Amino acid sequence: MSVLSVQGLAAGYGRPAFEGVSFTVRPGEFVGLLGPNGTGKSTLLKAVSGLIKPMQGQVELFGKPFDQYRPQELARRMAVLPQQPPSDGDFSVHEVVSFGRHPYQQAFGWGQGEADRRVVLEAMQALGVEGWKDRRMGTLSGGEQQRVRLAQALAQEPQLLLLDEPTAWADLSYQLELMRQVSDLSRARGLAVVAVLHDLNQAAQFCSRLLLLHHGRLEKDGSPAEVLTEEAIARAYGVPVHVRNHPETGAPYILPRMALNSGRRRHRTIHVVAGGSSAQTLIPRLYAQGYDVTVGVLNALDSDLELATSLGIPSITEAPFASVTPESARLLRDRLAQADVVVVTGVGFGPGNLENLRAVAESGRPVYLLGGPMGERDFTGGEATRLYEGLLANGAVRTDEAEFVRWLASTGALS
Repeated sequence: MSVLSVQGLAAGYGRPAFEGVSFTVRPGEFVGLLGPNGTGKSTLLKAVSGLIKPMQGQVELFGKPFDQYRPQELARRMAVLPQQPPSDGDFSVHEVVSFGRHPYQQAFGWGQGEADRRVVLEAMQALGVEGWKDRRMGTLSGGEQQRVRLAQALAQEPQLLLLDEPTAWADLSYQLELMRQVSDLSRARGLAVVAVLHDLNQAAQFCSRLLLLHHGRLEKDGSPAEVLTEEAIARAYGVPVHVRNHPETGAPYILPRMALNSGRRRHRTIHVVAGGSSAQTLIPRLYAQGYDVTVGVLNALDSDLELATSLGIPSITEAPFASVTPESARLLRDRLAQADVVVVTGVGFGPGNLENLRAVAESGRPVYLLGGPMGERDFTGGEATRLYEGLLANGAVRTDEAEFVRWLASTGALS
């Protein structure tokens, strides 16, 4: 039996934001609701949760229409994490999570029994927030607060969880952790989840099923591979993209298809080995001075890649969370062979990106090393340090970003 059934739904404010939307959600499914801004994703979630009344159609929970549930009964079956967080900064983490037991209290009075306390503790443990129980919500970061509110929702013991842009208030590390926790909870507890999401790569990585809204209609409903096609994304979002398959998970991932640097070539080429925001100032400075810049290999979710892509800089991209593949390694060596100078930023090196450093060491190109000694940036058991010291022994120059840029400007060596 389906947990949630939506049939012929239309809803909006004054006029329908969407019409004729039908879908079902089964236990253990993590369904991502996608679509460009203004297509009605949040409105659909509000209609599904009962916050606004549908203009047409019906929403059923376990085969029973929503309007036949008493509010307390509905709250025991469904939890909602809204887009705008409540004003709960003065409450402790334990108090906020305990609010999730409200549907189980008597109509008059408030008091938690042993069963309530056990559920609250288990919810905090499931989200890893039990160590914060005495901290005030106002002292937590946006990502930490979202984890606490998810624990509160879990304390309701729902069978359906509705999330409206759950990662909007979190930085990338908390976004990934929150999505991973939701995915794990969905599978482990048979929890049906519907989430409004903006990041297509995160949706593909963590959701078992996707719904794509476009022009007020449900355009696609299926697995990430079925929904996230180049044609569907270009049609819905108006952006040409490349869709590739993750080499480890098989899930699709999306890369913007941007125009490369164009026009007359004014300088020779600089290849930048970066990652983890280590080139957020270097890349724009080189680009602004007119150098032909290439970047990579970087994972699809990396902030340095996003910056390079936004500038139209050619980049070598690997799937999210994946190591450098042989195909990417070959492309990297081709780029290094064409480069006049290679710059290695202060990025850390682990097994996933070590191939970048190995290829630089084998390239024979002039190399500039930014960010100081390898030291604590080596997560390879010493291999990255060995390669780094070998580069220095072969003539690589260790400097900082400002000095390197000044050298370029003063010598005109690449003009």
